[in-house]
Amino acid sequence: MSIVIAIKYIMFIKSLILMIFLTSQLTFAANLREQDKQKHLAVSAGIATISYSAFRAADFNKTSSAILSFILAMGAGHIKEHSDPFYDEQDMQANAAGASLGLILPLSFQF
Repeated sequence: MSIVIAIKYIMFIKSLILMIFLTSQLTFAANLREQDKQKHLAVSAGIATISYSAFRAADFNKTSSAILSFILAMGAGHIKEHSDPFYDEQDMQANAAGASLGLILPLSFQF
C-alpha cells in the first residue's frame, strides 16, 4: 500500500512540474505573457496545492480542504495586491486560475 502512495506522490510532483511549465507557455484573457501574471498563477497554485495537502493531512474532508485552500490562495493574492501601488484585477484572475489549477491535481489523484 505504501508503494501505491509513493507512486501517486511521484505522479503528483511530475504533474505539478508539467502544469507550471505549460502555464508558462499559455496565454489567456488575463495576459499570462506578463511575468507578473505568471508569478501570481504559479504561487497561487503552489499555495493551493500545499495547503490542500495540509488540510487533508489534518483530516479535513476533500470539499472543505479544497474550499479552504482556494480561500487561502486568494487571500494571499489579495494581501499581495494591497501592498502593490495599484490593485490589478488581472493579477487576481491569475490568482484564481492558479488556485484552481493547484486544486485540480490533488483532487484528480484522490489525495
